[in-house]
Amino acid sequence: AAIAHLEANQDVAWATFGGIRAGARDRTHCTAHRTTWLSQRYWLIHRSRFLQRLPVHLTCAPRCQSFEHMLSSGNIKGEPGIQLTCGSQNFWLLHPPDSKKALHRVLEDCALRVEDSQINIQINAQKRRAAAWNVRQGL
Repeated sequence: AAIAHLEANQDVAWATFGGIRAGARDRTHCTAHRTTWLSQRYWLIHRSRFLQRLPVHLTCAPRCQSFEHMLSSGNIKGEPGIQLTCGSQNFWLLHPPDSKKALHRVLEDCALRVEDSQINIQINAQKRRAAAWNVRQGL
């Protein structure tokens, strides 16, 4: 999703992840809006467009809190980024949680979602076979 949005918007320098939409478990698309905000954990840049926006005048120097703060605090003019908020079926590479216990919960949740998807695929295949049989039988 992030790559598609970067390619479709020639004036965008980065895409950042805004989270998973609540109640959108079965949705596969993302909503996007322009932003100056950037998550340093979840972002994808278009290198040449990003470099065109550098150097920036840092109004926070020498007390800039983070790389994220340097880029997100109005130091780059306009809204150079897109923030994507997606359904749970979209793919993002995410920074793993800090604790092993939290990582295990995330992996278990992913495994359950994959298992649910595989069951749905099998059910749909059975429905298609049954519908084809009904057609052949003239039902």
